[in-house]
Amino acid sequence: SPSARYVASVARDDACLLVWKITMAADGALTITREQELIGHAADILDIKFSHDRDFLLSASRDSTVRLWHPDTSLCLRVFAHAEAITALAFHPRTETVFLSASMDGSLCLWSVADQNCLAVAKSCDLVTCAAFTQAGDQAVVGTYSGILEVYSISNYDPLHSLISAVSASTATSSLPGGPSYFPAPASISSSPPSESTPDPPPTVPSALPTQCVGPSTV
Repeated sequence: SPSARYVASVARDDACLLVWKITMAADGALTITREQELIGHAADILDIKFSHDRDFLLSASRDSTVRLWHPDTSLCLRVFAHAEAITALAFHPRTETVFLSASMDGSLCLWSVADQNCLAVAKSCDLVTCAAFTQAGDQAVVGTYSGILEVYSISNYDPLHSLISAVSASTATSSLPGGPSYFPAPASISSSPPSESTPDPPPTVPSALPTQCVGPSTV
């Protein structure tokens, strides 16, 4: 995790997610102990991602769901659904309450964790194998099985194209295809860096948060 407190692992063809806690002794020796065994997925896990500040953890599975976890509890905090297996995840760099998920059918969903709904949907040209945000958080980049990098706008600066460019890793050519729906920027996302004078709040994980499966009807 970015906090260097935890490590998450999953075995191949395994639906169980393990979280390990890292502690450092006074002499600098590291100790790694199993903290949680997170059970909930019905099929093997394809991707996992920690949030950037408070150690929240997302897992994407072949069972077509994304699950939200925290090392403080073995309970699943949220469940988000696609129509097909989910292959890639990315937390937004400016807020841990927004993340991007990609499905085997090429569907891209920008989710709000707090509201438990899909903020926007786009469609890739191919199966997505990886996903990430730019540092400013105003664009999302996804890589496809056929070796294409697609850059999507999630700001209000360029409403004419959601897919800004598609670059082939083998030919290094770019284009401006149309098609995917535009990713509007949620009001809670800021493209400016967070203030250094305002410290992050301490981790808070609801102990009895109901598990709820949500998903866009258009996916």
